[in-house]
Amino acid sequence: MIVTILTIMFTNHSLADDKSRRIELRDFAKKEFSSSKNECESFAKIAEKSASLTKKTGEWLEDMRLVIIGEDFVNRKNRGQYFHGVQTKASGFKKELQDNDGSSQVEHAMAGIYLGKLGPAAAATIGVGKEVIDAYKRNLPISKADVELFKVAGDIGERVHDQELKIIGYPIRKTICK
Repeated sequence: MIVTILTIMFTNHSLADDKSRRIELRDFAKKEFSSSKNECESFAKIAEKSASLTKKTGEWLEDMRLVIIGEDFVNRKNRGQYFHGVQTKASGFKKELQDNDGSSQVEHAMAGIYLGKLGPAAAATIGVGKEVIDAYKRNLPISKADVELFKVAGDIGERVHDQELKIIGYPIRKTICK
């Protein structure tokens, strides 16, 4: 539902342009993550590559969501024609943003940035809610690293806009990467 709302809010352009941009970004992400020793730095490079392909924040958010997360946050996560297909973890992330369960901090960071466009504290609230549900389902404690990452990434998402999209790698490196 949230993805649908944001998709409608942020898109108003040619589907052919979307497809070619997303395929180029997917292929770049696949190559970048496949050879990466630092997934946070790779995430920043992919974000910059995406920003070089569009000047519109809404397009950037949709492209990054589809390539990094997949078709949606729950049922079609890690799926779809634009998903990069490489298993990522938490290399290169600040120590306090790394969890021990082997989950993809790259996906969490992108989800936080995406949800941050909903407004102040949206990423933290939704991200923490999902983390609580996931922890309950797995019978594990809530990941403090994931909760913190949703807050930090949400702040990036809340602040990203067309005029500064081309420098999106900077806040990712400064606040998320070590």
